[in-house]
Amino acid sequence: MSWIFGAFGFLDIYVKDRLKKIIQRHLLTQSDQTVFFQADAKNFCLLAGGNNNTLQYGKIDHFEHNQSKNFDNEILSSDETYWVSVGLGILYDSGFYRFMRDKDWIDFLINEKNKTEDLNGHFCSVVVSNDEIKIFTDQLGTRDIYFIKKENFFVFSTNLDLLTKYLGKPEIDFREIGSLWLLESQINTGSFIKNILRLTSSAKIFARLNNKFEFAFDKKAWTPQKYDNVSEEQIYEKLKELILMPINENSRILLALSGGMDSRMLLSMLMELLESKTVLSDLIDSSFEAFTFGLPDDLDVEIPSILSRKFGFKHNIYFDDIIFDENTLSQLTKFILDTRLTFPASEFLLKRNYKFLENEKAIIIDGCWGEITRSSLFKRIIYFAPNEIKKRNPKIFYQYMQYPHADIFNDEINRMMFEGALEHLENTLNSMPDINYYSLENWMDLFAVRTKQPNLVGIEQTRIDNLVRSYSPFVQPDFFNLIFGADPKIKRKGKLIKEIFQKNKNRLDKYPLNAGGVKIPFSYSSFSISIKKKLFSKFKRNSFSYRNILFEQNNNFLYDLINSFSFTNFDFYDKKKIKKIHSDFSKGNPKAIKELDWLLAFELFRKGLSDE
Repeated sequence: MSWIFGAFGFLDIYVKDRLKKIIQRHLLTQSDQTVFFQADAKNFCLLAGGNNNTLQYGKIDHFEHNQSKNFDNEILSSDETYWVSVGLGILYDSGFYRFMRDKDWIDFLINEKNKTEDLNGHFCSVVVSNDEIKIFTDQLGTRDIYFIKKENFFVFSTNLDLLTKYLGKPEIDFREIGSLWLLESQINTGSFIKNILRLTSSAKIFARLNNKFEFAFDKKAWTPQKYDNVSEEQIYEKLKELILMPINENSRILLALSGGMDSRMLLSMLMELLESKTVLSDLIDSSFEAFTFGLPDDLDVEIPSILSRKFGFKHNIYFDDIIFDENTLSQLTKFILDTRLTFPASEFLLKRNYKFLENEKAIIIDGCWGEITRSSLFKRIIYFAPNEIKKRNPKIFYQYMQYPHADIFNDEINRMMFEGALEHLENTLNSMPDINYYSLENWMDLFAVRTKQPNLVGIEQTRIDNLVRSYSPFVQPDFFNLIFGADPKIKRKGKLIKEIFQKNKNRLDKYPLNAGGVKIPFSYSSFSISIKKKLFSKFKRNSFSYRNILFEQNNNFLYDLINSFSFTNFDFYDKKKIKKIHSDFSKGNPKAIKELDWLLAFELFRKGLSDE
């Protein structure tokens, strides 16, 4: 990930040296896309690095605020003001969206009237001088900031792993990790490492030295702006503006294409918007291409390949050979640390393939959050327990959101995690606005945005920011504002979907979709999809699974792992449960394979935290 790491306050030489040694040992790698920035003064140390397409930095000239200088791996030392921003800020300027440039960041950072609510995109930005520092994050919480507060200074980073290295001997807070391990995704936006704090949506940190160390921070959960009677045409036009942003900046688009609905919507719009290109198959100078990660037996590969052959757009498929050696294990551990235990270990097999796009100059767009255009993200609880939603009953929410990853801990840890998950649900529900101002579907979608965006979507976005320049047109506050201002019937009746696909004469809605490994007709409703998935689940391609691919060649490794000294001496595991899971795995039990997938993720995360 493109990262920021620093400290501010009354600093001694030990603090600065420790920061620099951590960077030198863990993050300073050389590639065509890697840059490094460092600025020092008496009271601060600011370091940043990563992909030069998602990292901007410079020095602010106080006499000419409109000038910026990007330094080529220099080490700077003065009393001037410096700034760094990681991610992609998006600005609406003269009727168009565009990515923020150096001058835009300087203007934003020095103007007290500017607010992160005025920007789209995902970012964390720092502006610092010898006397004060300000840190900002985007309003949806896609990029976040971690910090350790001391009496006379604080240490901060966008990379949790860097702070755990600074902290030394980090401890997992099992109460804080409860919702992550027991539910679909983490609910709270706090840190689950003791003594490290986390801020997400519209976070602000301000500190200054005025004969003493003054420190304050704030965050604000995202709430949609008030719009009424938004039409599907207005939503379509907004989505079009956000999709065309790279082309307006003379950049090619790489579309992340799967067999699902969300990327299909983007493909249909791109084909319709660019149909002035008379020969879609001649893509030497084309404005877009598509790509997919995976193997041929995966429907997410098969279906896009069919569309590519039919309509002639270029489509690349990437999947690296699987050689499970020490190097792969190291990469897997880094993936687990970077994604903060959000995904099982087998997700690495797909997500590692972004490395094939690392040297691409194009901008990647994906369909993340596209589902918010057509249905609520929590349909089951809305259908079965609408009154309990209005009561904000955390136990009912737990019942419908539970997704236990693996039963591997002792009873005391399980109790702590359960209590923590309920507490986080209760706190988050209590922080939600008055439900009477929203439809039930929109209120639950807002709950989803506040919890899933920083804890699921943002985690992966942060990771891939170090490899490529990417964004989702759907995951922008301006787009969300219109979605929440529309009549829920637009989503229920699929009016926006019809608007998108009917505008494209190629009618991509005539081709099947992948719904959880089952090929279904495009016209199926959500209810019909659920029925078919249940009826035909036994006919799914049981012989094909990335999870199975990962574990079928690593049984010996797993046996060695659960019998290792470090593993057996971790008191919070229930060794009897784990041995039974491994035994069931050897017999081909699918539940056991899933649990081992998460066990491997947790064990690599735990060991990776302790790696000095």
